[in-house]
Amino acid sequence: MVLRRDSAVGRQFLSLVASGVGRKTAAQMTGVGRDLAHRWLGEEYVALRRSRLEPDELCRRLGYRGDLVSRWECRVFDEGAGRHHLRVDETLAARFWTLFDSGVSADRAAGAVGVSRSTGFRWIERRFGELRADGDSVKRARRKLRLTGSATDRMEQRRRERSSALAREEAVAQRAAVRVGVVAAQAAAGRRVPARRRVEAGYWVSWVVPRAADP
Repeated sequence: MVLRRDSAVGRQFLSLVASGVGRKTAAQMTGVGRDLAHRWLGEEYVALRRSRLEPDELCRRLGYRGDLVSRWECRVFDEGAGRHHLRVDETLAARFWTLFDSGVSADRAAGAVGVSRSTGFRWIERRFGELRADGDSVKRARRKLRLTGSATDRMEQRRRERSSALAREEAVAQRAAVRVGVVAAQAAAGRRVPARRRVEAGYWVSWVVPRAADP
């Protein structure tokens, strides 16, 4: 499974970087690889640039000034139209649901609004997940969406897998937060923290309290 930037682990990684933790140390602490860490940094850079932050400020904030910045900067403008496409997608989805809720089949509704069959069923599966999250039983969600038994089973299985993955992400993020908190608390109390513990936690004592001279 590919972790998203807005996953629990992604949020933890970016939060550490924003607080001053080096990207390599933050990646080690959260258990993510170099490529994934750079992808998250790139996505964060593009998102923040579109909120009108300047490149120098972003590089300082993200702790990175390497060759990838030029690529990220191009994406700020190249992908600008993507947000418009998302709005169009939402409009098409609304039209799709109007047709589907009136009794038109998913295939016909998708064709009528000009999207593929797979897109129509992606919307159906998203609605299935929303219904289940709102407390509908599998049987009730199946009836509302006029699903076959096999389609319902597949959607429910994928929903459970996503829920389990999110739970694992949250557990990883919580363990990472505990490691950081322990080191920070020890440093704040004036206790010397072994270098190995500082590296594992991804949080250097000098960022929490002024470093005391070693005896």
